[in-house]
Amino acid sequence: MKQRELFRFLPGDDPVRGFDPRLKLPMLLLCAFSLAKLPPMAYLLALLIPATAAVSAKISPLRVFRESRGLLLIALLLMVATALSDGRPDKGHVAEALLQGCRFLSIVFLAHIAVETTSTQQFGAAVYAYIAPIAPRFAAKSALSISLTIRFLPMIFGLIDEIEEAKTARGIAACRNPIRRIRTTVNPLFTLLLERSQQLIEALECRGTGQDGSNIPPKLGPLEKKAIMVFVPAVTYLLFLMLWFR
Repeated sequence: MKQRELFRFLPGDDPVRGFDPRLKLPMLLLCAFSLAKLPPMAYLLALLIPATAAVSAKISPLRVFRESRGLLLIALLLMVATALSDGRPDKGHVAEALLQGCRFLSIVFLAHIAVETTSTQQFGAAVYAYIAPIAPRFAAKSALSISLTIRFLPMIFGLIDEIEEAKTARGIAACRNPIRRIRTTVNPLFTLLLERSQQLIEALECRGTGQDGSNIPPKLGPLEKKAIMVFVPAVTYLLFLMLWFR
């Protein structure tokens, strides 16, 4: 079984992976907010940021969405719901539905870029660096929670692959009843997630995580001038789009 790369950190030496997470995190959040709120023309201009990051990190959108048909199904349902929101759809509703679907997929792709180019340790260190000056203990817990959440994403997709292989071996995958196919996936997935969660809790307890200072991520070094020189123009560009096209 080929391991999925969706929402999984892959090490590398490109500029995006080497970018300081303390600057990458707010820039990605601002970009996601822009993609969700900007009108169509400004939305296309805002896509330059994730497109540039994807090219630099050698991330293919086709590979990302080919690995999860569920995301495409959610986008399709979102488009149908938007088109039918006011009854009989017309050209305006169809255009709005397509835009909403594109917004959803672009934000998902942006999230994948963030996860594939940033390790969970870097995410935790960035969150801790922002919150620690105000509440150190809460910052440590927040960093751990975010790291575990990100780590669980590829685990879920891996479990789904294992279940699909087991269903194929037992001949269940050939069943045409959609309700049975969904039930034979959701039930074992829920059980396996509970089992893995319990194993993770026991592993964290064995390592003493949760005690004072035990889950504090390593401190990041000083910000580099090159990172700031990239961060400031990118954020200024996004803010300009949001103010100009509001």
